[in-house]
Amino acid sequence: MPINILRAFVSLVRIRNLLIIFCTQWAAYLFLIQNGSFWWEKLAFPPFWLLSLSTVLIAAAGYLINDYYDIETDLINKPDKVVIGKSLSARTALKGFVILNTLGILSGFGAATVVGWVNGWLAVVLWAYSKRLKGIPLLGNLIVAGATSEAVLILAPFFQTSEHLIYIFTAFSFFLNLIREIVKDLEDREGDLQQHWNTLPLQIGEARTKYLVYGVLAGFISFVVFELQFLQNKFLTYYFLCTIPFGGYFVVRFYRASSPQEYHFLSSFCKMMMLTGILAMAGV
Repeated sequence: MPINILRAFVSLVRIRNLLIIFCTQWAAYLFLIQNGSFWWEKLAFPPFWLLSLSTVLIAAAGYLINDYYDIETDLINKPDKVVIGKSLSARTALKGFVILNTLGILSGFGAATVVGWVNGWLAVVLWAYSKRLKGIPLLGNLIVAGATSEAVLILAPFFQTSEHLIYIFTAFSFFLNLIREIVKDLEDREGDLQQHWNTLPLQIGEARTKYLVYGVLAGFISFVVFELQFLQNKFLTYYFLCTIPFGGYFVVRFYRASSPQEYHFLSSFCKMMMLTGILAMAGV
């Protein structure tokens, strides 16, 4: 494969995001799963390597097909970052999408039957999202948030241990990703308007979209407060308590935000909070 095509693929599949997904899943496996094994013993478990590979490949395919259908919008919102049609042909991008999904589904079945079926279903959902569903207000945001949190949720049926901790971090990931996806819609509303996407900010306006984010954030904080009474781990208790003032900081910055640059900062802030969640798993 020519080096310029390889670089184009690396750019399209969001290596940094894939690394976050990989680290999230491995942190959950090493620190949340309580099966009596030490972490170095868990490394010598081939099925989980296949599960992790499957998750990363499906996610990479999802990013690729999303950019394929977003070429015209991205030429407006972020023209310097457009790859398909410049460094990589649309035909090659589609071939990459099919290959990544095929390898991801096969890897999933190699790990466990349930993983193969779940990732096969997820591949179809991500394609449908990129082609049409992302234009449906809120539904597209929910799909992305659900697909991202699935990286942790898939551990529950795979191991059937420590379900409560798995569900806590799945919900944590879902809420943060949902907020981030809506904020990104606010950031990209100019390009979405020109491409006639029916995103939330364009459908109900910026002010009402902000109220919706406040509602999701209130749900997130309520979830944190509710779970605190059941947590037996002091480190996690302190960590989730610390997320509350960070939520307050987010609200202040979000209330004042109006430009794409300000919304981009808030989107990055949500990603930073996700990274702290990965680190928090190590304290279990």
